[in-house]
Amino acid sequence: MVVPILCSIYLGFLRPVSNITENNETGQDENPRPVSPLMVGVKGICPACNKGELFNGLLDLNETCDVCGFDMRAADPGDGPAVFVILILGALVVVGMLILEFKIGVPVWVHFVLWPIVVIGGSIWMLRVLKGWIFAMQYRHDAKQGELDEGADGDADE
Repeated sequence: MVVPILCSIYLGFLRPVSNITENNETGQDENPRPVSPLMVGVKGICPACNKGELFNGLLDLNETCDVCGFDMRAADPGDGPAVFVILILGALVVVGMLILEFKIGVPVWVHFVLWPIVVIGGSIWMLRVLKGWIFAMQYRHDAKQGELDEGADGDADE
């Protein structure tokens, strides 16, 4: 029972109900119900308003949301998504190659045609999803850049 709940928390499916407020005059939500961070990655939408585009082009994040004006420069997923893509997709491709080679016995040219397409397409798709997911998790948990705690004399604590 604990493992599914923890997985839901880490993937961002569970969220506090206090984020949802309804405007009594218009009947519309002031803060729309937050979408799970995984769905932000899959759909490529702004985690703040659930409407604007997250990406500018194929893999570049927008600087601001076109709909709500949310500043997306504050949270940067960095190289985290690339590491996950290399590990996950690399393992899947190696397993797939071994299965095709030893269980089915396809000719070598099939490997040369199939796997570059799978690797390139899978990498781009997984990078978009994981970039959006990590960005949405940073937004949800209000992650910020690390700051030095300066003491009374102005020097950083060591």
